[in-house]
Amino acid sequence: MRIPAVPASHAAGRLACEHGRVTDMASEAALAAVHAVAQRHGVGSDHPVVLRDFSNLIVHLAPHPVVARAATSTALLRPSVIDNLRRDLDVARFLADRGADVVRPLPDPLAGPHVTDGFVVTLWDFMDGATGTMLDANRFGHELRALHHTLADYRAATPGPATPFDDVRRFLDEPQRWWPTAPTDLMPMRRAFDSLARRIEGKDLPSQQLHGDAHAGNMLVGGDAARWIDFEDTWRGPIEWDLACVAESRRLDADRVFAAYGRVPDPEVMADYRLLRRLHVTAWIVVFASRFPSGRNDAARRIAQWET
Repeated sequence: MRIPAVPASHAAGRLACEHGRVTDMASEAALAAVHAVAQRHGVGSDHPVVLRDFSNLIVHLAPHPVVARAATSTALLRPSVIDNLRRDLDVARFLADRGADVVRPLPDPLAGPHVTDGFVVTLWDFMDGATGTMLDANRFGHELRALHHTLADYRAATPGPATPFDDVRRFLDEPQRWWPTAPTDLMPMRRAFDSLARRIEGKDLPSQQLHGDAHAGNMLVGGDAARWIDFEDTWRGPIEWDLACVAESRRLDADRVFAAYGRVPDPEVMADYRLLRRLHVTAWIVVFASRFPSGRNDAARRIAQWET
């Protein structure tokens, strides 16, 4: 799926937003799609609050305790992004029904996914009082262990959406789409990925459902409460992937997180999945830079790291 072209009606009149702002006309069109979905389902907002506009557009439909999520940048690399958002809802609902610390989607069929003007939109509970602070490493490790314990019982009714392997492979299969001097600049990254994939893809490792993007930024914190969000990247794989997400984010002391988690990851497996995580992050940073020019210097720096 590509971000749809902006209809003339959207370009002509901008919707008012408080606090945050949409970054471009594609996000403006996504905001209009969110508005249409909200109106259709009785949670329309005259003053939507943009909470985030980067990988996806996240909007609080004030005064309702509802948050809308519209796929924007993620739809560039994932032609079937609706499958990711459908699994996001399914996993979050599964966890919430078992008392896990997650933000709950609205009840079916309100939650979606809804497709409007080419955008995929889902609807969620709003967590009042979220501050933007992060958990400390000790509590985060305990929360991740509890999450994995509950996710171990999750069984999907349908095959999973894109995995990190799928994302990186799709990125590298269309290099000119993302980077002006591709494929030359991306060739070292291609070689690194192909070597890694031959080594680990399909290896018989213990696996279970994962968060898929398990870093401290994907837990909302408010007072004593902390809740997981963003299961869009969830897939079935070894827990070392989620632990690699922790280590590569560098937001928290990974050793302290692992100690609280109660498991020291296998060094060889961990090294492979940290490498995969770096490839995955590089791919997404370059995709984002294709939409947001301010990110091109960071993208160039990350691409250059694969030349050594």
